[in-house]
Amino acid sequence: MKRVKPTQWKREELFIFVQLVKIGIIHLVNMNSEKFYDLVDEIQSRITNILINKGKEYSTNDNKLHNFDKAGKMSNQTREKALLGFLLKHQVSVDDIVNKIETELPSVEMLEEKITDILNYYILLEACIKDRINKK
Repeated sequence: MKRVKPTQWKREELFIFVQLVKIGIIHLVNMNSEKFYDLVDEIQSRITNILINKGKEYSTNDNKLHNFDKAGKMSNQTREKALLGFLLKHQVSVDDIVNKIETELPSVEMLEEKITDILNYYILLEACIKDRINKK
């Protein structure tokens, strides 16, 4: 995967990064540039892999947002609000991790899973909103 420097990030990518720093998931203190860029590459790879593989499971060929459309209809709300409901579960898990960080460290696998899921939900939220904008 081609390395993208932070100065080349899209606004949404930078926002997500800043949020992860603010809640303490990404620490910049002892991480040199090379380690950081490697981490960014690893995260981007996980995001792409999961969106492609899970996308097959949770969507139809003609509607990649199928699950959110259906969840929105079933719960009588917009698909964007339904998506935020799915996202909330992962945010609670990360909040629990952060609140226990001084006494209990999460496994790397759990941390990566939760963070990647959150990032993917934000990407899917952007897709939902842009789809709505494009249909106007």
